[in-house]
Order: sequence, then structure tokens, then C-alpha cells
Amino acid sequence: MMKFNLSVSIFLIVIFTNAFGKKAKVLAFIPKTFKAQVEQVIVSSLSDKGKKTKTYGTIEYKYPGNFRYEEKDKIVFVANKNKSWYYTPPFIKGQPGDLQLDPMKGKFPLSMFFDALTRGLNSNKLYKVKKLKKAFKLVFNDKFSKRMGFGNAILVFKSSAYLNFEGLKTVQITKLNGKKVTFNMLSIKRDVQFGSKRFIFTPPANTKISQ
Repeated sequence: MMKFNLSVSIFLIVIFTNAFGKKAKVLAFIPKTFKAQVEQVIVSSLSDKGKKTKTYGTIEYKYPGNFRYEEKDKIVFVANKNKSWYYTPPFIKGQPGDLQLDPMKGKFPLSMFFDALTRGLNSNKLYKVKKLKKAFKLVFNDKFSKRMGFGNAILVFKSSAYLNFEGLKTVQITKLNGKKVTFNMLSIKRDVQFGSKRFIFTPPANTKISQ
């Protein structure tokens, strides 16, 4: 299953003409930190007949490279610039949970994706941008695409008149293997103050750890 110039917000303004001939502003697109409640929809490749899987969870992000995704009582994935953890709690209380250390081998596509979005919604060295109705399509260059495993992404907004981060409706990602992942943004809170250890995972007692 997303590189930043720092500041609490990036006050770059990109002006473009929308489908109605009016000018819209893209303001401070990616904040330094955010927390979002999401519905994740995964559509398998055509070889699997396009099967859909839906899950609900929370995304937490802090620039650069810090990412946490949690589905209550199901999974916790935590990644920072140096390490990642994937934890699955036990099905039965009292049994051990499972923890995989560094399952992404130091690379996590979604934190790379969100890091890249600080470059804004205009074409740059990492991706080309095409304006669609209430949306932007990002096509990644070959080198960056192979690093992430993503071919392209479409950012869909609630309104074409004011395209800020809080107005983001969905993030649709197409992977190089053909699978499509959509994050429906149910709520977004920007500029969140995370604790110093929020992007480090400490396993509960009685956890099986593997690498």
C-alpha cells in the first residue's frame, strides 16, 4: 500500500485554472504532521478478478519518514527513518502476539509517498502532475516508482474551488503489480503533537518476535 521542505506548513501556492475557468489555490498542501481516520479499500490485480477488501484504521504521519497505521485489535504498523515494526495481537487473550521486525527492510512506501508530496501538486523531479476534475494524477518517474512500488496516485478533493490538505477526499494508489489501494479520508487533523516515542514500537509482554 505515499520529499518535504520543512516548516509546520508549507506555504507554497500553486495557481491553476480549473475546469470551470476559475482560479483555485493549492495552499500548504502537506503539513509537517497529521492524523487521519481512513477506510482502506484494496482491489486485487485483474488476475484475482478485482476482489475488494475493506478495512478501517488510523494513519499518523510526521515528516520525515515517520508513519504509523493501526487497525484496532487487528494490526499495528510503525515505521521511522531507521526501522519498522509489524505487530499482530493474539486472537485469544493470554496467547502471544506476533511481531515482525523491519518487514519492509528499511523502506516503507507510504511514508516515502507522503514525504514526496511536500513537492506540491506541480510537476517535479519525482513525478509529473496532471489536473483532473476535482483531482490531480501523479505519475512517478521510473526510479522513484521502483523504490516505492507505486506506478501512480490520484488525489481526489471534495471541492475544486479550494484544494487544501483538509479537503482531500481520497488517495487512490496503483501499485506496479496492478493492485489498487484507496484511502478514503474519513477525517483529517493536521499539526498534531506526537510524543517522542510515537514512531517507535515497544512490544507487549509475551510477544513472538521474528525478523
